[in-house]
Amino acid sequence: ETPVVREVPLPWREETTRQFARKVDFASGGLARVLVLRSRAGDFSYVIFLAHHEELIPNSTDVMTWTLGPHQFDMYLSKNVPLLIRENVAAYVRRLCARAGIDFDQRKHEMAFAIHPGGPKILDHTRDVLGVGEDQISHSRRVFYELGNMSSATVPFILMDLAKDDTVPA
Repeated sequence: ETPVVREVPLPWREETTRQFARKVDFASGGLARVLVLRSRAGDFSYVIFLAHHEELIPNSTDVMTWTLGPHQFDMYLSKNVPLLIRENVAAYVRRLCARAGIDFDQRKHEMAFAIHPGGPKILDHTRDVLGVGEDQISHSRRVFYELGNMSSATVPFILMDLAKDDTVPA
């Protein structure tokens, strides 16, 4: 299956790219999201979505729940979420990369990761299990410590941080 490349509806546009940045995000009870490229055209940085892949982790639907309250959503988050991610993220990332025709194990040291930072343990486990360096997840950690967990809005902030970083080759 050929991955679909879509233009990102932000101040980024789609053009030829030379260097990869990856986004891995986690959904309720599963692993989901996209593989992206980072590129630069003059003074203009942007990302391109290469592939999308979602998986539901078996027996995990009760680890993160949202219940409608009288004036808000009540969220339950199990302490087992980081452990479920640790146990499943490596195989998931390999399958996500394969959808874009990329061998993760051969290219992982060239990648920068935008990880939804639900907490420091998720970042630590993902870094350790994937066998990547702290510098490769530094954008995720910085956004988490500066802005906190903003739920699904966190990832676009990490992607913008990656796109603006001149140390991430384009």
